[in-house]
Amino acid sequence: MLFTIGVKLRVRTLAQPEIWAGTSLHTISVVIVFALALLWALFLILLLPLKSLAFFGILTRFRLRARTSWMAGLTLSTYSEFGLIVMALGVSKGWLSPEWLVAMALALSISILLIFPLSRRAEELYDPISDFLKRFETKGRHPGDLPIRTKGERIAIFGMGRMGRMGRMGRMGLAAQCTACHRIGKEGSEVGPPLTEIGKKGREYILESLVAPQALLAAGYGMMTVTKKDKTSLAGALKKEGAEKLTLILPDKSEVTVKLTEIESRTKPVSTMPPMGDILSPRELRDLVAYLLELK
Repeated sequence: MLFTIGVKLRVRTLAQPEIWAGTSLHTISVVIVFALALLWALFLILLLPLKSLAFFGILTRFRLRARTSWMAGLTLSTYSEFGLIVMALGVSKGWLSPEWLVAMALALSISILLIFPLSRRAEELYDPISDFLKRFETKGRHPGDLPIRTKGERIAIFGMGRMGRMGRMGRMGLAAQCTACHRIGKEGSEVGPPLTEIGKKGREYILESLVAPQALLAAGYGMMTVTKKDKTSLAGALKKEGAEKLTLILPDKSEVTVKLTEIESRTKPVSTMPPMGDILSPRELRDLVAYLLELK
């Protein structure tokens, strides 16, 4: 249909019998229109990186995070079907030559084919260059791009636009609802260590503490049981341990000090948090790490 539009608008200028004698005007017209359109389409495709960078620059100027600007800029770099409508109007009014309509149709299709797989890997592409991109962030943060802080909710559901994933994302919200066990600012619980400034510890520390919580126990949050030689037992979180004694935080928040010479047996401190790698998918784990990195 697009080729037919181009042919009808150009066929008169191409109808020179002394040049095209014995050749199908329709075929030649289509070839010429398509060749010109393809050249313009390739030119427009070459502009895609510039378009993405422009969106990134604009969005960071509006105080959006580098990660948000990167994701949005990548998605918005495709050409729009509304541009195709504008081109069709311009051609019908005689403002533009017909190959522009075909060029926009080709550029639109090719841009979607190129950007769609990149958008699915946007997080993977962002991680290696995240520190560099964060240099372009402006001071302050847009209210709509602040880290999400809940007020006691136990379940969070993400991905409303993709209903097929609702169950899995709802499970993520239940399993990874940080404030159910941790304090963020003035909100949350004190079962686990506070996360208010966890982002300062870096990506590797956060990831390891999520997938192997036993390896990185914060002081005062490793639960253990101590049996004394008088056969009494104490259960609580290990706050500190020295050469001669250790201190436990009991469930009622009181502290008790026990001399090592009084201990008959003890269990190793364990984390009450399960390994999140067994609960969350790799993508969900990346999203959680990205969120915690923003808590600084």
